[in-house]
Amino acid sequence: MVKIILLFLLSLNLFAGEGVITVLEAPIFETPDANSPVVQYERKGAKIYIHPAELARDYYDGLIEETHETVVKYDAKHAKMYPDKLFAEGETYFPDPSSRFYKTLTKSGADGYILKDHVYLLYKDLRELSQKELEKDPTDYRIEEPLPKGYPLARETGYRGQYLFAMGTSSNDSYPYSESIYDTGFDYNKELIVVWNKQVKWDLKRRFFFGGTFYFHSGRIEHTTQNITASEDNFKIGAGPYLSYDIWKNQDYAINFYGAITFNFYNTVEVKQKIVTDENLGVTVSDKREYKSQHFSSRIGTQVFIRDAFHDFDLILGANINLELPHSYEATTNPEYDEYWEDSFYRGWSVQQSYFVGFQSDY
Repeated sequence: MVKIILLFLLSLNLFAGEGVITVLEAPIFETPDANSPVVQYERKGAKIYIHPAELARDYYDGLIEETHETVVKYDAKHAKMYPDKLFAEGETYFPDPSSRFYKTLTKSGADGYILKDHVYLLYKDLRELSQKELEKDPTDYRIEEPLPKGYPLARETGYRGQYLFAMGTSSNDSYPYSESIYDTGFDYNKELIVVWNKQVKWDLKRRFFFGGTFYFHSGRIEHTTQNITASEDNFKIGAGPYLSYDIWKNQDYAINFYGAITFNFYNTVEVKQKIVTDENLGVTVSDKREYKSQHFSSRIGTQVFIRDAFHDFDLILGANINLELPHSYEATTNPEYDEYWEDSFYRGWSVQQSYFVGFQSDY
């Protein structure tokens, strides 16, 4: 009797199936249903028991036409016709090929079910080579390295630094020449803009930022009258408060609206005139004069952030509208020919549009 029992136990060990866990943390379910309770977890690389029927090879596959359902019905019929006290009706396990689960045992000895995608079966034959590996482990909750700066501590505030180059066209009023202008040529306005802002403390979603902006502006306009060819070179420096809000964002992109009020503390216009004094003789004179002013302006715009486009820097694409308040210019230099010049001139409201590209350091 002892020999028979030993042979029986040895046969169970020989025919027991095994599988290797291939995901970080595989759940074992109470029933073959992903919504059923999880009774146990197994870690990657662990070997677990798999019901031998899951590894059985059907030597008649392709030779007979019976489906799995037919075999199950035959099993029930055969159990009634030839009852066996050792194998009661319904006790024999037949795997369902369409099922997402393999049958296993928990550490307490109870039946359990594990997803087929989470385990490799140790067939010990060529069938092991046909098993497919998951492209992405759905159970791997680990953060991809390198870890974010400061991890795992969350920062209450963040900072943004922007460096932008903008181009646009001018719509400023011209200098009051002594003759009517009949042709105007515009060069593109060019701006270098620096923005520094900081997340406001009460905004836990990190959308509101407040800070300051500083910019350099350069532009040129050319005018032609009947006897005058003139150019106006404008250069100014401005700074002021800056407010922005991310209206939409994800891991790769963000759309941002912003507004700023700037004080143009350095604003100079150099006007050059080439004047024909005697058309018949072809006599011309050239003269220039510089004017300065200080005034306020405001700008609003939208920008798109492309995250980490250049290593740790975001790429910025955007457009803005600049509104300049009325202001007056006063002459700071004396001309050679006073009769062609005004000591001051006035510019009214103007709206200018520009487009920009730049980089952002978001930290």
